[in-house]
Amino acid sequence: MRDGKPTPVTTDELFAGKKVVVFAVPGAFTPTCSQAHLPGFVVNADAIKAKGVDDIVCLSVNDAFVMGAWGDNANAEELTMVGDGNGDFTKAVGLEMDGSGFGLGSRSQRYAMIVEDGTVTKLAVEVVSLMLLQDKVALVTGGSGDIGGAIARRLGAEGVRVAVTYVGAQAAAAATVADIQAAGGEAWAVQLDQRDPEAIVACVAAVAAQFGSLDILINNAAWNIGIPFPDLDALDAEIWDRVLETNLRAPFLLARAAAELLKAGEGGHIVNISSAGGISPGSSSIAYSSSKAGLNHLTRCLAVAMAPQVAVNCVAPGLVEDTRMAGRLPDAIAAGARRQAVLGRVGQAEDIAEQVMTFVTSTSISGQTMVIDGGMPGSSDGRLPVYADAARNLGAVIAKRGFGLVYGGASVGLMNEVAEGALTEDGEVIGILPEWLESWEVAHRGLTELRIVESMHERKAQMAALADTFVVLPGGIGSLEECFEIWTWSQLSIHQKSIGLLNVDGYYDQLEAFLDHTVNEGFLRSTHRQLLLSESDPQVLLDALLAQTVPSAGKWEQT
Repeated sequence: MRDGKPTPVTTDELFAGKKVVVFAVPGAFTPTCSQAHLPGFVVNADAIKAKGVDDIVCLSVNDAFVMGAWGDNANAEELTMVGDGNGDFTKAVGLEMDGSGFGLGSRSQRYAMIVEDGTVTKLAVEVVSLMLLQDKVALVTGGSGDIGGAIARRLGAEGVRVAVTYVGAQAAAAATVADIQAAGGEAWAVQLDQRDPEAIVACVAAVAAQFGSLDILINNAAWNIGIPFPDLDALDAEIWDRVLETNLRAPFLLARAAAELLKAGEGGHIVNISSAGGISPGSSSIAYSSSKAGLNHLTRCLAVAMAPQVAVNCVAPGLVEDTRMAGRLPDAIAAGARRQAVLGRVGQAEDIAEQVMTFVTSTSISGQTMVIDGGMPGSSDGRLPVYADAARNLGAVIAKRGFGLVYGGASVGLMNEVAEGALTEDGEVIGILPEWLESWEVAHRGLTELRIVESMHERKAQMAALADTFVVLPGGIGSLEECFEIWTWSQLSIHQKSIGLLNVDGYYDQLEAFLDHTVNEGFLRSTHRQLLLSESDPQVLLDALLAQTVPSAGKWEQT
């Protein structure tokens, strides 16, 4: 469409001498295309063109008038809307789709390609869902929230008739319903306080009465309040009960109430929305982590109890951007989650919705929990917040004393925490990272200096050469291997530098007992044992390390 009129265009006019992104969809104004595909290119048009793209073409087997109206409706001024009326282009590239089963005739598959001067250099074709969920019925609890709303809209886009629940956020639930209806779907909102067992039974019955069946149950609704783990007194019985009743008991009661309806269809699905905090403690409260850990196991139990008619799975999000929950997190925690994500990004609500779609369209997956967190590498923060706090405090103490920090160069795990602690106090931080780890995108880019080396051996050699003393944080086999190697070097007089364990919360107590046992059994000299210091407080440990005089091999021989 040009100047309000359909205008013929040739492939030479579109592609000759240009770099063009083409994305094609089955039809204009269809739910999924209107909700996800076209808006995604509209929002990211400037970013795409900034990469040297001359034009973005949206193509569909529709007439030019329909494509023009769709573009106007979506504010797609930066895109070229092309109607492949007879499907000639679509057939020429071999990406047509038979939509006659849905009354659509011949259509284009969903795909995107990069065309450079008339040559296709990249092509991505979406697997066609064929609306496998058309006319199914889903109940999404907490559909008024960010994640629940995204799940409800995604299901609606696939032809699912959706019921969403809310407690007090009626307007937000109505907005979710309106979005689904505006895209051509069918949706309905119902109030539910899922702490009330009778209300749960009534809600499931109301959904069945409204839509005539129930095929999918999404246990998304949850309640939480932030209470630091060490503050046990603040987590009283009333809060504990409310969290567990909402987050764990209610999903079971909903599954029980919906069981016969779910079994009556061609294959029912339950998807529980848990949390990464249910796998690794460290979320906003002990009660919340415990409730989500219970939900993970409830998923496995229900998968057994409701087989083979109903598949039960679980999605466990980490940090989810642009949600109210993410907004409540302290900036440091949210920033840490972003840095630790190997993929360079944490989850979006739409990512959770896509994983739900994977589960509810599968006939071979049950009893599984999928974590959506951007990918966590091997380096870990540990199970308790006290480890991260201690590492960050150590970094701050080092910087405040005017010392520099040399460490492994990563933006994940306790390594990251100690670096951040030092950087917060304007300390000098040198990171040394093997190039293969850099390829995992875990390098910390905010250091005083980041050195990329070829191997782990070179990394350890440079760290040993630059450091004047060594502190071992709580860690796994990598930390232990480095500890014992640098300790052995001291024993062999390769260096005369002190080394100590930061024994946070008794983490190394059992290791120290074992080392004392090796002395008692005659495998380790007491002089050598004394070379490895241990303190729980960073200040005290640094004082001890600086005061220690490491003996030479000659002195050992005299003992």
